[in-house]
Amino acid sequence: MSTRYNFNVFRSWATDIIRVFVMPATLAKPQAWRLAWLVGLLWSGGIMSRADTHYVSLDGDNTSPYTNGWASAATQIQWAMDQAIADDTVLVSNGTYTLTNQIEITNNLTVQSLNGTNFTFVNGNYPDYSNRCVFMLAGTLDGFTISNGYLAVDTTNYPNSHIYGSVGGAGIGTRGTVTIKNCYIHNNVISNATAGGGGGGIHNKYSYAVVSNCTIVNNTCGVGLATDIRGGGINGGAYSQLIIDSYHYCPVKNPCKYSCFSG
Repeated sequence: MSTRYNFNVFRSWATDIIRVFVMPATLAKPQAWRLAWLVGLLWSGGIMSRADTHYVSLDGDNTSPYTNGWASAATQIQWAMDQAIADDTVLVSNGTYTLTNQIEITNNLTVQSLNGTNFTFVNGNYPDYSNRCVFMLAGTLDGFTISNGYLAVDTTNYPNSHIYGSVGGAGIGTRGTVTIKNCYIHNNVISNATAGGGGGGIHNKYSYAVVSNCTIVNNTCGVGLATDIRGGGINGGAYSQLIIDSYHYCPVKNPCKYSCFSG
């Protein structure tokens, strides 16, 4: 006795792949179509939700969207992040990435170094440029040395210094739900901060931030334009939650107007 089958065709517009799903003809037509529709939806949804890895290397050839291995890598971290969407990973190879503007993580990405803080450096490039090193609205930053960021409210001499209110965080500024882990954050300076500002290393405002397994040393918060400038190393600003599981050290010289850590 032969068995009859119905053939149902689905096309994934994300990948331009066509698949045929075979259903026994013994199923009633409404049941067969519902089952085929459900299988097709799950299949195409799985394809569309696949996360990509975007590569960054100083030796890359800048072939957008930087997902075809190290040869296609972007030479700037921001370029790779501009091509990424939520849940993607930006993987950064060894080297020193010298900035002319702050790096901005605005999606729920993982920005991760390949070999950790001893090999991957983000340099804020002060005094040639004045900007914080990294600003985060979302996502995870993992395994970088962050240094030489400078933030000051002086838009005449330092035109980038007013970005996002310039409330603080010469190394890393956060607003949103973020994770900073396995980073070495040092030698970042904030000066002339606005009210409620501070955090030479990290500033956290309107944010839920987890700082895990980081070393935060020798960051400076100088005299501000207001009376409540705090946190040479870390400042937890207004309407924020800050969870810290990291080593934090204040140098003997004046690290801040008030304290090394404030929240």
